[in-house]
Amino acid sequence: MDTTGSMGDEIEKLCNTIYSINERIVKISKGNILARFGMVLYRDDTDDYLTKEFPLTDKFDSFYGFLMGVDANGGGDYPEAMLDGIKKTLALNWNNNSIKLVFLVTDAPAKLKSLLELTGLAEEAEAKQIKFFTVGASELDLVGEIHLRILSQMTKGNFIFLTYGEKGESSGGATPEDPGMVSHHTGANYQSRSLDDIIVDNVKKEIYNLADQGLVAQLKKEYDYKNFTDEIYRRIDNAIQQIMKQTAGSMGTKKSVMVLPPDIEGDDLKQLSSHVITVTEDILVKYKYLAVVERQKMEAILDEIKLKLAQVVEGSDEIKQLTGADTILASKLYYIGGVRVYFAKLIDASTGEIMASALVKM
Repeated sequence: MDTTGSMGDEIEKLCNTIYSINERIVKISKGNILARFGMVLYRDDTDDYLTKEFPLTDKFDSFYGFLMGVDANGGGDYPEAMLDGIKKTLALNWNNNSIKLVFLVTDAPAKLKSLLELTGLAEEAEAKQIKFFTVGASELDLVGEIHLRILSQMTKGNFIFLTYGEKGESSGGATPEDPGMVSHHTGANYQSRSLDDIIVDNVKKEIYNLADQGLVAQLKKEYDYKNFTDEIYRRIDNAIQQIMKQTAGSMGTKKSVMVLPPDIEGDDLKQLSSHVITVTEDILVKYKYLAVVERQKMEAILDEIKLKLAQVVEGSDEIKQLTGADTILASKLYYIGGVRVYFAKLIDASTGEIMASALVKM
């Protein structure tokens, strides 16, 4: 972590979320993963220190105590001693037989004479199977973004940027001509999420990628979806947007919808099924796509006419008469080639006609 004077907000954010990050990693792995934390701080050669380090440890309280003592100070000229920080990070007491992830947080580029200095360290990290997830903080300029993207791409990690609630295009720097503080250069085509969610999700992916299949099956079965609504929310939101685009101009006076519980294939999807219907209703209401029939009323009707979840084609007019719903949103959760998918279709409640459908990976 860059700990020069402008990094105070990011240090405070990490202090306030690192405990939750640790707890969520432990919960994801159901005790099968031992998480160790370490830290390398860096500033510049004109400051009171160039680098400081805390070795990797499974004693979380000790690490947390070190983190609480970190402050932001120094700096001056824009580039910082990132290369020195990376060198210290690569030399930490890593376990050879482990998932090795680094989250590098900075708002300034590296001080270097040539990009070869950075790419050489990236090659060393890749050889040690250490992945860098680089995090661009406020006022990171384009050069700094390039440095971070190179490091992440060469080590098979990801580049992440903090938005502070901003949207749209910015080159950073917070100048009168370009007041934005965030360098991301992607337009508005992204979803804002909290840093702790991003960190946990990337750790989760690495656990899934490298774990044996028995552990993966256990993790899928016991996964608490309510703790990770962002990913599920985005997938379902994507599907519903596709459906609404397909029906644009053809809805006429149809204004209401009954959301059926998803049909599922496999007991491991039961918990997710319950969460999906909640998220679906939230999205429909939030964006005012369609008015949603009250859940309790819907469940009573389903029991009365003995519908089999998503398999609603015949008898739809009966649903319209009982509920007043113009449309039915039916869905299914299942696997295609080992990949979990969500299929949704919007049905005309009067005719049983499928008006639109969408399939997304979950």
